[in-house]
Amino acid sequence: MKKLAFVLSILAVLLLIVSCTTTENPETSNHSEADVSEGDGSESGVSDVSSSESSLEYRDPADPDEIKLRITYCNNEILEQYDSVYDYADNIGTEKLIFIADEEKGSFSFVSIEWETEDVFEKSGPSVDQILFTVDNLTPEKPLVINNTNIPEIPPSNRGIIFKDQDGNEKYYYIAYSGKDGLGLYEFDNE
Repeated sequence: MKKLAFVLSILAVLLLIVSCTTTENPETSNHSEADVSEGDGSESGVSDVSSSESSLEYRDPADPDEIKLRITYCNNEILEQYDSVYDYADNIGTEKLIFIADEEKGSFSFVSIEWETEDVFEKSGPSVDQILFTVDNLTPEKPLVINNTNIPEIPPSNRGIIFKDQDGNEKYYYIAYSGKDGLGLYEFDNE
């Protein structure tokens, strides 16, 4: 009887996992193809994800051409393109990322992100927890390499960036990976 109860418990957990991973609705996905508008306060690129108990707002990944900043996994081929880089070891994983600015970004910081917990599977309200590494100016000639970090495949991650744009406005982004969009930056309001 105990074995049967154990097997039934395992099956229930597996069914829950399968139902959570196979019922993604494209209309409520965190990641769609719309662009994030920068600076004009428009709601382009924002979708409202609703459930019976909560309403969470997610932004689509920021368009690297609009924010003039790219993030990608780093390798030797990319590093060979630069005479020097800023280097930071995060020491929470094995991945190596590189931030490449297409225009100068002032007060650029790599940060840890803290999330409010809605329930076991839902998080909202990202905010900056700690500044982990800062450079005065991130330039196209000298990118930032983050060593030994981890960006989980199930968002949200607990890493992000802050920088000042050309108008002096402070911008906040968390880093996330999705199967659809790959590695991306997602804008948020730091509260």
